[in-house]
Amino acid sequence: MTLQMQTLIQNLLMFLIYILIGYLLQTKNIISRQFQYDLSSFILQVTTPCLLFSAIAQPFNSSLLKEGIMAFVLMLFCFIIGYTVGIVSFKLLKIEKTRRGVWVLGTTFSNLGFMGFPVVSALLGSEGLFIASFINIAFNILFFTAGIIIISKDQEQEHSFDWKKIFLNNIMLSIFLGLFFFSPKSASAR
Repeated sequence: MTLQMQTLIQNLLMFLIYILIGYLLQTKNIISRQFQYDLSSFILQVTTPCLLFSAIAQPFNSSLLKEGIMAFVLMLFCFIIGYTVGIVSFKLLKIEKTRRGVWVLGTTFSNLGFMGFPVVSALLGSEGLFIASFINIAFNILFFTAGIIIISKDQEQEHSFDWKKIFLNNIMLSIFLGLFFFSPKSASAR
């Protein structure tokens, strides 16, 4: 077994242990629903942005930037594939028409932030997290535009985009701030 595979298994086992501990604490009423909400909120609003910023704000590396841009483009293609799989599987499995939006959205987009960033950080370090941040940019742009169209299509509702939600959330702001400190211009100012 390779070292990378051992690291993956070790980190996934740690996440499983955390989940089991949380489950046990919740079933024994040691932690409340409010605590769970507050902890999740703290992770999403504070620790994940800090983790991303610290991974991105590093000395400029043009090859790493190219890899990030390639990951962004590749992720766009992955979303197209996921969307296609969603449409085809929806028809093949004869899912209720009222569930089409949810079905296609679920096959197109994953929850890459909450568990994805810590796993990438543990396995690939700051360089992997740097590249994952470009994937997150693609995700945010498509999820909050195409995702809204996909989910609202069945409900025949007007869809509008909140550009602030797309670009001015804690995750995106930490990515953009990190990229500012990563840029060659800010590197020369240091």
